[in-house]
Amino acid sequence: MKNGLSIPKSVLTKAQEQGKKLIIEIFQPGYDAAMFNSRWVFDPSRVHWTLDQDEYELGISLDLDAPYHSRNPNAASHPVSSILGSDSTQWAVYDMPKLDGSEGETLPGFYVEVAHWGEFDGLDTMPLYNYSNEAGALYPWGSAVRGDDAVVSDTITWPTVRIDNPCWGAHYAVLSEEHNYLPAEEIETQITASDTEEIDLFVLFSYSVYNELPIELLPSGDIPMILFDFAHSGLVPDGTSISVTAPSEYLGSGYLYYVNEENGTLDYIGRTSSAMQNEYFCTLSVSGITHCSRYLVSAQELTGDNIVMPGDPSEPQEPADPQKPSEPDSSPVL
Repeated sequence: MKNGLSIPKSVLTKAQEQGKKLIIEIFQPGYDAAMFNSRWVFDPSRVHWTLDQDEYELGISLDLDAPYHSRNPNAASHPVSSILGSDSTQWAVYDMPKLDGSEGETLPGFYVEVAHWGEFDGLDTMPLYNYSNEAGALYPWGSAVRGDDAVVSDTITWPTVRIDNPCWGAHYAVLSEEHNYLPAEEIETQITASDTEEIDLFVLFSYSVYNELPIELLPSGDIPMILFDFAHSGLVPDGTSISVTAPSEYLGSGYLYYVNEENGTLDYIGRTSSAMQNEYFCTLSVSGITHCSRYLVSAQELTGDNIVMPGDPSEPQEPADPQKPSEPDSSPVL
């Protein structure tokens, strides 16, 4: 395929019925030969909700002359370079296809492997961020991984980076190392050495919940969820909260659960708060976390045998009827 395509729902439904993966490779004109653009893989086992579109847009526009990656001679002109402020961090920005009325929604059952220019050679896992050109900011999104190479010919092989559960209209930035997205000055004003211990502030936000949790912990139903995985081990200071950019479906409807892997349960903690960022995304704020572990935020309240809710106080026990004391024995002691 060249550049991109729309794939009808009927084709995906057929793959579901047969239980087989559907692999679509897209190429675009290059300098001397076709450039591998992306490989879209539809895996029926990843489909957790009904296919409700008549057709699905695939394909990513990779302009060979545009500085969408750090190895381009004009990479410094891309806003991401100024955000990172470091020449040592390799990066690539990928713009997902848009589908009217579905921006911010996940392409059901798909992962995508996108061509890169070698900036991630030797890396198996790369930090993944949502890139906002309007805000000039990067927001943690999870992780990308090394994908399968695309062999175009005997002499042309394109390395790829894999993004799971891509969202329509999303702008992804893949980096070679973690980016501290809070300005150092702001962190210094929030943390003082006198009352805190050293804490690794990195938190992995994963939208691939069905790939990350054990099967016994997976809730039933097609419910959007985000998994929070702390790098730090131990307690966090009182009042700690976390904010993450999330699809607008989480606006006003987030539920926080502690992933209790020892008991095989999801323990309810409370509701999350949110504020609208734009028509597609909101800022989701999570509080009530007292120690670092794995937490799950769902867009709907979860139910099931593995969901643990805080117990109501037990009813006070009525005092037992007082027993009448036995008559003292008046017999003389010999």
